[in-house]
Amino acid sequence: MRRRRRGGQAFSLLAFQDIITSVTGTMILVTVLIAIELMQRQEGSPRHRTNELVDQLERQLRETKDSIEEMKKQVALASSPALDEAMLDETTLRTQLQDVDRKSDVVREDAERLDATRQRADARLESLRQSQSDRSSEVTEIARLKAELQEKKDQLAKITSSKRVVYDSADGSASTKWIVEVDGTGFRAARMGVSEKPVAFGSEAEFKAWVAQRSSDYFFLLLKPNAVRVQGEIADFLDEQRAKYGFDLIDTDESPIDPVTGAAA
Repeated sequence: MRRRRRGGQAFSLLAFQDIITSVTGTMILVTVLIAIELMQRQEGSPRHRTNELVDQLERQLRETKDSIEEMKKQVALASSPALDEAMLDETTLRTQLQDVDRKSDVVREDAERLDATRQRADARLESLRQSQSDRSSEVTEIARLKAELQEKKDQLAKITSSKRVVYDSADGSASTKWIVEVDGTGFRAARMGVSEKPVAFGSEAEFKAWVAQRSSDYFFLLLKPNAVRVQGEIADFLDEQRAKYGFDLIDTDESPIDPVTGAAA
């Protein structure tokens, strides 16, 4: 039989029960305070955030009750570190609440930045569309100018290849101006700057009769080498008609008058 030591004090769990009771009361009080604080903060929070906090609070209450029951079952093993653990749960709860607030602020700031970025992108897109429209009109105008330049180049190449001579009138009057090509076979006349088929004369008499009807016009005669001999006769006739005229010499293979467009520049 086991003997009890004389003079020793009996072991009691009342102190541990007092500690458990104090801890339980403290945790209930803290939970109530947190619930009141959350209810006050609920008025200024969005609905979805309030629901999340309420669910979190209910979950924390359930976990607290489970902890209390577990501590009651293990009252024999309870000691002073249990209080520290209870205080740690409160601190953790506050930390979690602060994290939720912080994350909510971050999400709101990100949404504002994204909205500002979208507005800048829309403005840039509209600017690019306007610029593209302006450039389209410029491209059309450039294409037209290129086509016109190419047409001029083609005309110049045609004139160069045909050895055609182009003359501008040196006479400043408003009278009609004619280029007259004279060679050994006859005469051809065309108005300067006008696109029309030239007038051909088979003889000198026909040419003189034609000039007599236009004595107020200006005549610029271009003589080929085989027609220089008639220069004097034609000059005398033009003087008799009091017509204005001029002379120049051209080579045999040169042609100032086009058989289709005449003397058009």
